[in-house]
Amino acid sequence: MTTAIAPTTTEYKVTFHWTASDWENSTNADGEYNYDNQPNETTECSVTLPTDATPWDVYCAADEVIGDAPNTDDSVYGWDGDGMCVEFNGKVLNISGDTIKHTATWSDFH
Repeated sequence: MTTAIAPTTTEYKVTFHWTASDWENSTNADGEYNYDNQPNETTECSVTLPTDATPWDVYCAADEVIGDAPNTDDSVYGWDGDGMCVEFNGKVLNISGDTIKHTATWSDFH
């Protein structure tokens, strides 16, 4: 008889979503933010962690790989975190904005 051993690690694919907080031509003629031209970016990586890793564990490991913000657009002077997506074990889970924190659980994701 063959006994399958459960994996002790899981690969987590993490996508950070970013929205510009300050960008070139960010205001319209009335001085209001022109959200129609607001840049958005994503950065992705994969991290392998213990199978029982918490969302905070995954966030910290991915943040260490990716860094604090994308550096892909010279016309953007500042970025804000706009959520994250985590794919693992056939699941795709999302959390919006900067709501990820050390007390987050997987049930906080949707």
